[in-house]
Amino acid sequence: MKIIREGVFFDYFSDRYLKSVQLRISHGCGENCFFCNLPEKEGNEVSFTPYHELKEGIIRLWEDGIHHFHFLDDTFLLYGKVVEKILKELEGMGITFSFASSVKNLIKNQKILTSFKVLGLRNVMLGIENSNQDVLEHYQINTTPMNQEYAIQILQALRIQVQLKYILFEPLTTIDHLKKDMEFLEKHKLLGLAPYSDILTSFLDLEEDTPIGRDYRKRQLYLPSSDLNLPYQIIENEVAEVFKWTLYFDREYGKWWNQIYQHLIELRMKLARENSGWMVTNTGQELMYITLHLRLMPYDFIKALISAVKSHGVGRITNLEIRRQCETKLLEIEEMSKEFERKM
Repeated sequence: MKIIREGVFFDYFSDRYLKSVQLRISHGCGENCFFCNLPEKEGNEVSFTPYHELKEGIIRLWEDGIHHFHFLDDTFLLYGKVVEKILKELEGMGITFSFASSVKNLIKNQKILTSFKVLGLRNVMLGIENSNQDVLEHYQINTTPMNQEYAIQILQALRIQVQLKYILFEPLTTIDHLKKDMEFLEKHKLLGLAPYSDILTSFLDLEEDTPIGRDYRKRQLYLPSSDLNLPYQIIENEVAEVFKWTLYFDREYGKWWNQIYQHLIELRMKLARENSGWMVTNTGQELMYITLHLRLMPYDFIKALISAVKSHGVGRITNLEIRRQCETKLLEIEEMSKEFERKM
């Protein structure tokens, strides 16, 4: 068991923050995704932390105040029965957890999810990676958009929150790829569920020594960008334009966006303390509406960018125009939250 990072997790079930830890409990990976070098570094054979060592490690961390565990291993569900046994033995301690999974592993091991939900499962980080079939094939990911849809439906039917691992930008991304990505997220009601920076600013890491990194260097697809804000050149200029302004939004307005979001979370916690059934009240519904409005804003922004470059081409969007649009929208949502707080 390896601790990667400690932090906090907002538990939507209890409306409170929990001390959290990210863990890896496996070694090796049997998949051969083109963008990952884990099989090269650790081998194709998967091994897991032994039962007693994992159980004792979880207890030790719980005694140190860690109440939420996020398992980063995409292979986590292959060890699901062992983890289920441990959690059943520790039931009553108030442990919550989340885990990462590939689409294939989630579909194959879906029967255990009902038990996991009872035992404290809060969300699943699902490795969608991309929703375009040609991109999936290029990344050598053994799945399809149809399988992705099925995995999402499994989680949504169980009311388990879905978060995504996604790669939105890379040198070969086209504007049609981006458009289909947004359509996929919207179709499955995933817009705004994950923090926008997890998806909208995501890009293929070509600095790592990976098969795709070596391939792109050999083919001279990994080239320095003339724009210092971009990690590398993107062949299609329209995509580079969208990525540039997306990163601009995150850099210039991400902190402000986060401040509003954290304030809305504080209001949510206050409502929850006053009324355990706050979600079904008119006040609760209003707060949920404002929060969703905020979370959708960056996705609306990128959809507008995609539409603008498709219609008008590159270089027509100005810094002044972006600032006006973003500031107007954030001020509007901020005022909504202040007005809501005054009425509380």
